[in-house]
Amino acid sequence: MNRLLLSAVLAATLCGGAVRAADVIKPGTHFFDGRVLYEAEQRYGSGNICLVGADAGGDVHELFLDGYSNAEDQGLYWLSPTSVTHEAPYGVDWGARVHVTAIAGTHVINVLTEGDTCDWVAATLVQTPNSLTYCLEQQQWAEHQPLVDLASGWLMNHDLVSAWDTSELVKQARAMDGKALTDLESINYSLIQAEIARRWRTGLALNDPEAAPGVTLPEPCSVGTTLANLPRYTVHDAVEFIRALGSDREIVVEKGVEINLSRVLDNFDYFNKPGFKMDNYLVASHVASTTDEPIVMSEFCSDGSQLSLINISNLYIHGRRGARIVVEPRRAFVMNLVGCNGINLSNLTMGHTEGGLCEGGVIGIAGSSSVTITDCDLYGCGTYGLDISDSEMVYVSGSNVHDCTYGIMELVRSSDIAFDECDFFRNKELDLVFAQHCDDVSFSDCRFFLNNRTSMLFSTNKEITLDNCFIYHPADKIGDSALVKQVNCWQLEGDEAGPPARGCGTK
Repeated sequence: MNRLLLSAVLAATLCGGAVRAADVIKPGTHFFDGRVLYEAEQRYGSGNICLVGADAGGDVHELFLDGYSNAEDQGLYWLSPTSVTHEAPYGVDWGARVHVTAIAGTHVINVLTEGDTCDWVAATLVQTPNSLTYCLEQQQWAEHQPLVDLASGWLMNHDLVSAWDTSELVKQARAMDGKALTDLESINYSLIQAEIARRWRTGLALNDPEAAPGVTLPEPCSVGTTLANLPRYTVHDAVEFIRALGSDREIVVEKGVEINLSRVLDNFDYFNKPGFKMDNYLVASHVASTTDEPIVMSEFCSDGSQLSLINISNLYIHGRRGARIVVEPRRAFVMNLVGCNGINLSNLTMGHTEGGLCEGGVIGIAGSSSVTITDCDLYGCGTYGLDISDSEMVYVSGSNVHDCTYGIMELVRSSDIAFDECDFFRNKELDLVFAQHCDDVSFSDCRFFLNNRTSMLFSTNKEITLDNCFIYHPADKIGDSALVKQVNCWQLEGDEAGPPARGCGTK
């Protein structure tokens, strides 16, 4: 680890202050996270970076950083999955914000995780000219130092913090709370708090009286701000939700709130202003091809209106427990993404108030890239849970797609589409997974059950890969075995009851 960090002053504040001296990641630079030494590579056009590295055992790791589109936001990224990565690192979710800070001739990458009122630092990656062997030696040395010394004199990382007992972390956080901290100490304080919060959420700290859920540790940020100083909007109804939509922001749907978009989509007043538009059905793709401007559109369809987001980038919509987004028209998408980049949807239940036919799914994705859907429940649509066309890098994890009237999904002319630990059930009528002219479509640790047994499960003209999946479907209705590649999959019959629930969907 670069010893410059022992006395460096960070170039950005932690507590809701302005971002200063943020910088982009240059291809060819190396970063160490405590275990893996990464090299930065340019990917998918200007502003996007893929960190490719290896650990001591030679295992390959990739982190894709989706860059912000605005020049003033250089040094700010979103953590996105790659086609070979199926689990977000450091205990964060895909879509986590990433902030790069210049430090006395080097750089630090801060990966952020959500707190109750602001973002904590979940992990740090430090630019270094050193070899993996040297970095690991420095890491081993640091592991044997007292926590109090590390917290005050060494920029810690995720592995260092996670090695300590919860009671020691709580003790150290209490000792630092309320004191004037250096910027380096503030980073470490935030890392410690993020690890304590992670253990509370996962139940790892429940048996430790020093870290009981009743312990309150003040957060190092003021309400409404984040480390990257990006706006966060907490919404309680459909009007607040529509007004909050746009690029480069996070929207939090409050606990137990149902956003019924149909209550506002037909109201001209909400769309008669710059950046908003009301128009007829099937014009969103045309609008996206004629302008680069981000637009929030109420798009009229045959029995109502649907929400179409056009050219929106870096938007993270997160639902607290019980949050729902619904529409009433049976032939409308709940959310239609056109020409978008860096969209992240998490912990949301999304669907129609009643099912329908012919048109209108849950989520439509057209001409878009880097779309991440995590821990969501997509249900009861007119056609498919997901309708993806002319798009790339769509990643869905920990989610359910169920009770769709045409099938599970329709994929056309798209690439790098990955599903991880998802359940697909009670979908019916047509080919369940319809994929045409698509590359790199994969399903990992997924389950297919209680779907229409007379429907073809996979209808594709290019190869699809299934890894460690459970398939409760007639063997002669799986699809072309030459194109549907199964690796360590289980073919099961007798799915009348379906397998036991495993926690997919909203939390």
